[in-house]
Amino acid sequence: MGATGKNTIRSVVKRYIYEGCQDCVVVVLDRASPSGIREISLALVKVLGDYLVIGEVLIPMHRVVEIRKGGKTVWRRKGSAYRNSSGR
Repeated sequence: MGATGKNTIRSVVKRYIYEGCQDCVVVVLDRASPSGIREISLALVKVLGDYLVIGEVLIPMHRVVEIRKGGKTVWRRKGSAYRNSSGR
């Protein structure tokens, strides 16, 4: 589970979008949020180059720290200090 080889965040996000994953969530760093993170349903996300697009908002890929499917972590940025609420 890390950003090595073909498992880059961009390829993982695109794969789950292509599969139509309705229970997938992308966790991003968000300085405006009190918790410092924001969870976004992957069903709302498009990919444009190195950005996630949610409506008219662009979020750089480097802010993505985790992807969850059905509540379980399927990808986490290597070396990320972020830990989800279950401590994983």
